[in-house]
Amino acid sequence: MASTIGLCAIANTAKTLGYHNSPSGEEDIYSDISFNAPMVIGAVQASPLTMANVYATIAAKGVECTPIAMTKVLDSSGNQLKVPSANCHQAIP
Repeated sequence: MASTIGLCAIANTAKTLGYHNSPSGEEDIYSDISFNAPMVIGAVQASPLTMANVYATIAAKGVECTPIAMTKVLDSSGNQLKVPSANCHQAIP
């Protein structure tokens, strides 16, 4: 499959889905650490949160959102404060 599709196309799709080398903090999947033939079988290390986000993107029909750890924030008076945006976008058509 990789020889037919090409590593660049696979890496581009993975990056679009939010996949990255979690332990090293490498956001660039084309770095020397990440970009190699074994990446197609999962050689790039990813955290459980990264993998959950990739699969959530697929389940959401290609809409990728940056994971955030909160849904609601209240101040000491009980007033609701703004929660950071998840920056959702259509990653794959």
